[in-house]
Amino acid sequence: MLIVSNVEVVSFRRAAPAAPEVSVYPNPTTGVVTIRRLPSPYPLPGGEGMTLDFSGLPAGTYFVRVQGASDPVMRAVVKE
Repeated sequence: MLIVSNVEVVSFRRAAPAAPEVSVYPNPTTGVVTIRRLPSPYPLPGGEGMTLDFSGLPAGTYFVRVQGASDPVMRAVVKE
């Protein structure tokens, strides 16, 4: 008689395409941050990158969401 224990089920899925790298700098910031996609085959509105002004916001952590042709990418921005 054969007894099997500790059976592990493994499933495979096709890997999703890599999300574009998004750079948000300077981070942490006290004011304006620049957002760029790296590499940049699809331009952002405004050209190579765009800026957001955090200077009027209270200190804290904010999330920037970049939506393009692929899945959205989120980055945290720390406002000091």
